[in-house]
Amino acid sequence: MNNSRSPKKETFIPTWQLLLQLEFKDEHDIDPWLLAGDLYKFMNLLNIPTDFSKKTIAAIRETIFKAFEDFNTIPSSRKVLLTIHIPADAKNKSHLNHNWGVFRIEKTVTAVNENDVNVHAITFYLYLDG
Repeated sequence: MNNSRSPKKETFIPTWQLLLQLEFKDEHDIDPWLLAGDLYKFMNLLNIPTDFSKKTIAAIRETIFKAFEDFNTIPSSRKVLLTIHIPADAKNKSHLNHNWGVFRIEKTVTAVNENDVNVHAITFYLYLDG
């Protein structure tokens, strides 16, 4: 008879909170300074370090513009959907012992019918490391 038991493993399932969602129909919808200002305001409320905020905002802007560059080869209508998520408990955690990290997921859905819209979805996840 085998009485050995494996220890219970706690699984970490992060829950994410939507911080910001924006939709851009073309590159002219993007005011880089307004976008950066809005993003910085939200990040500042979370006490995210300025250096990390600046790097993340630059990456977000670059990713949006790159998506529209890629779309220029597609003649039909298009839009870029940007969402930014943070951990649901980020406002309650002490940030002194944690560093912030970021990862990005991009997905393009190409229109099938002539009246459909090509969508490039960009999702950034900001997380506390450690």
